[in-house]
Formats: sequence, C-alpha cells, structure tokens
Amino acid sequence: MSEVDNSRFDDIYDRINDLTVEVNSLKVQTSTYGTQQVAISQLLTLATGLAGDMRQVKSDIRELKANARNTDASINEILRLLRSRNSNE
Repeated sequence: MSEVDNSRFDDIYDRINDLTVEVNSLKVQTSTYGTQQVAISQLLTLATGLAGDMRQVKSDIRELKANARNTDASINEILRLLRSRNSNE
C-alpha cells in the first residue's frame, strides 16, 4: 500500500471513531431522555391518583361536617325538649 492509501485509511478510521463517539453520546442522551419520560409519566400518574384521593378526602370532610351539623341540630332539639319538659313541671 502506498502512503496515500494509508493516509486515507487512517482518515476513514478517524471518522469512524468520531462517529462512534457521537453515536454513543446520542445513545446516552436518548437513554436519559427516555428515563426522564418514564419518570415524568410516573409522576403524572401519581399526581392524578393523588388528585383523586384528595377529591375523596374533600368529599369525606363535607360529609363529616354535614353529620356534625345534624348531630348539633339533634342535640339542640333534645336540649330544647328537656328544657320545655322541665319548665312544664
């Protein structure tokens, strides 16, 4: 082989090495991007689930408040009846 051929082969190998480095870098970036997408997807799924749980908690709190108001009204009615009965005696 001539010196020119050797030089061309060296240039080709250098280019191949450069391309290999770039491809490996892109693989790492793609892997990281894919991992980030999975993490974001998992976070969105978790956030959606938590939002549903919070809606249920709010509903439960409204129900508890309504029950407390009803209990309070019942106690007030019982007290009113007792006072009424005591005043009649």
